[in-house]
Amino acid sequence: MVRKRKELLLIILFLLALSWVAYAQTLCLSGSLYRRNPHGTTPIAANGYRVYLYNPSAKWIGPALTDFKGRYAFYDITRGIYLMRVYDDGRKVWEQEVQVPDRIKPIVLP
Repeated sequence: MVRKRKELLLIILFLLALSWVAYAQTLCLSGSLYRRNPHGTTPIAANGYRVYLYNPSAKWIGPALTDFKGRYAFYDITRGIYLMRVYDDGRKVWEQEVQVPDRIKPIVLP
């Protein structure tokens, strides 16, 4: 009887450890950044902007630079709530809390 309880306890501990590993997996966060187009309705891709993430336990992560299509990505980050900031020429132009994992809608700067 004691042996079966020990085996059951080991199985439960193994399953808990396995679920923790799955929970703590690293993730990717990506999105796109645009500027308003003063001469039309289609936004313009924001190239060369610096995107940072901040999490109190992870500190600042980044920068991720936007490419010619305005895309940015962060790899190997963990689940949680982050503060995301966007800078252009050293000036903060956008800030918002984001949750990982989640889908971030395209950001259109004013």
